[in-house]
Amino acid sequence: MTSTATVRESRRDEILVAAIRCFASRGFEGTSTREIAREAGAKQPLLYYHFGSKADLYLAAVLDQLDRLHDGLGAALCNEHSHLRRLRTFVRTYYDHFTIFEPGLTVCLRELSGLPGDLAEQISAAHRRVATGVLQSIIAGGMADGVLRPLDAEACAYAIIGILHGFLRLRLGARQRLGPDAPVQQVLDVYLAGLVADAARDGDR
Repeated sequence: MTSTATVRESRRDEILVAAIRCFASRGFEGTSTREIAREAGAKQPLLYYHFGSKADLYLAAVLDQLDRLHDGLGAALCNEHSHLRRLRTFVRTYYDHFTIFEPGLTVCLRELSGLPGDLAEQISAAHRRVATGVLQSIIAGGMADGVLRPLDAEACAYAIIGILHGFLRLRLGARQRLGPDAPVQQVLDVYLAGLVADAARDGDR
């Protein structure tokens, strides 16, 4: 027999899935709670019961997608031990999650600076935890082992993320023209190539 708590959790999940679809399609300002309720097949007050406000629902939707990004990065990196291969895997997996698996993250990225209250700050902090921090750790490990040049690992991580975000902020037509590989290759062939220490250029450690 299904418990009341299980039903409530199921309805919450259905609302969250509907919210992700709506926000991914129309962004924060372009989406109303009425539309999300209709998409979820729920009454509008139920949204506020589970999430409190539209801003809280948006945050929950983005954090849910960031958690999946974190899981995807973890799965992709778990069998990679070479510093350079881990970097390449991170870049490929990160870009694919924004463009293929979690397109709502790309919408969030474009409207981040216009979000109300401290939403942008909370989302940025979560992103640092699940993505930028992971990349910084990979880079720091490569520097410690002499595979990468001894630079500032945090600055390098933000530079790589910044280049990828620059491509992600392009209009859809421009991204389609470039294709899924050009932005990744830009990072790998230009920026990452400049990070590699001279002693490591002849091998792939």
